[in-house]
Amino acid sequence: MVCGDLHDVLARFNLAVEQYPSQHYIRITADCPLTDPELINNLIDSHLSANADYSSNALQPTYPDGFDAEIFTYQAFNKTFLSARKKFEREHVTYFIYTHPDMFVINSVRGVCDKSSYRVTVDTKEDYIFVNNLVRDIGKSGMDIRFADVVSFLDECPVEYFINSNEIRNSGLQKSICEEQVK
Repeated sequence: MVCGDLHDVLARFNLAVEQYPSQHYIRITADCPLTDPELINNLIDSHLSANADYSSNALQPTYPDGFDAEIFTYQAFNKTFLSARKKFEREHVTYFIYTHPDMFVINSVRGVCDKSSYRVTVDTKEDYIFVNNLVRDIGKSGMDIRFADVVSFLDECPVEYFINSNEIRNSGLQKSICEEQVK
């Protein structure tokens, strides 16, 4: 376990990188409880094949919000840690990387069809209720639920089922950027 500065997520992540050295890091955030190992394996394969510094399946979203994952090299992270100065760049670990394509090889992984309108992340009370209902209604343990299960189930749901549909993807990042610009 790694503990660090509450207000500098990048510095906290750096403590983990120092404690657990590796050539590549996979980042899956805690608000994405339905991670699918097959999607992660595909992301890894794509990242390595592209010889990328950074790969993500959320740069050009086609997967539901909540299946987001990213991979980056130690070198890309270290350059980010040393270069990122703005508060929101240090709050959002990989923002600096994917907004500097002149400095990094960026690889965007897209799904076969666009299901990005679905939201299975947990950022709000409505998200929490929705994901609990989803897991209950799919009828499998959370660890056994896959991307295909979620999509096939949600494709059949009435609009009333989507109690969290008013939430905006990456609203926390947008809020952080706006706060920085107001200063």
